Amino acid sequence: MPVTPPYTSIGDSLRGTLGTWLPTWLGNVPGLRNLFSTLWTVALLADEFREIAWEGELAAYPGVGTQDALGYIGASRGLIQGPAETNVQYAIRLINWLPTVAQMGNPEGLCLQVQAFLISQGSLGANNYPIVTFVDRSGNVTTANADRTITEGTFSFGWNWDDRGGWVDNIGYKDPTYVEGFWSDGWLIVQDMYEHYTGFSDANWLAAWDSGDQTVDSLCPQIVVSGLQQIVDTWKGAHVYVRCIVWDRLPSSFVPTGWYGNWSSNQNGTQAARRNGALSYWQPVQGR
Repeated sequence: MPVTPPYTSIGDSLRGTLGTWLPTWLGNVPGLRNLFSTLWTVALLADEFREIAWEGELAAYPGVGTQDALGYIGASRGLIQGPAETNVQYAIRLINWLPTVAQMGNPEGLCLQVQAFLISQGSLGANNYPIVTFVDRSGNVTTANADRTITEGTFSFGWNWDDRGGWVDNIGYKDPTYVEGFWSDGWLIVQDMYEHYTGFSDANWLAAWDSGDQTVDSLCPQIVVSGLQQIVDTWKGAHVYVRCIVWDRLPSSFVPTGWYGNWSSNQNGTQAARRNGALSYWQPVQGR
């Protein structure tokens, strides 16, 4: 890694040393200063090119070069800076990218990347991480705890998202036995740290209306929506189908009832909600 600049003062530059390596008749002497000035201008351009090359080389090193380069480095390494993540925190992640990308495609890597992206968001407070859990249809559970440790196990209550009511997608009804036990089907459960609207008269809702920034049900910025979707697409296994991202204040308490495959269903002639209305569900039509 480069640590020494091309020059540390004007005396070390080509301009500063110009007079030491020119013959006397080209030196900065009376009567020949016009030619010397021309050479000095050429030296100035050479110094600028050296500076550009040096800064360009440093830019490739997180935390060493210009901070404006961090986003480009992150894009090349599959790491997105969180909206509230400091440049120092982000640079540390970029420096450790090799062991990080080794986790790409498994639940641990996905949960930790979501955590890093959501640092200091909403009600979490500065430098705090949310709890993030990934569960597959077989009941395997991976949790990234608030202290960034990983806990793995099985869902003690049995993971019953849609085993009672199946689900309807853009093609038609699917019976739950169609994918029974598929560990490639997964759900991401994220600690909810955003304030939710209480109704259409909520001051937060009225302020957010037509702003183009908040989500439909909470003060979650759009940059979080797009960033989280990109992280899921990049870090989940290529064979994994993430059916839904669930936001819960306490992820460990979330237990689906088996009817969560559909937002509602007909019960004795009445269409009734099937999901806990206090939570948020990000569910694209085709999954992710």
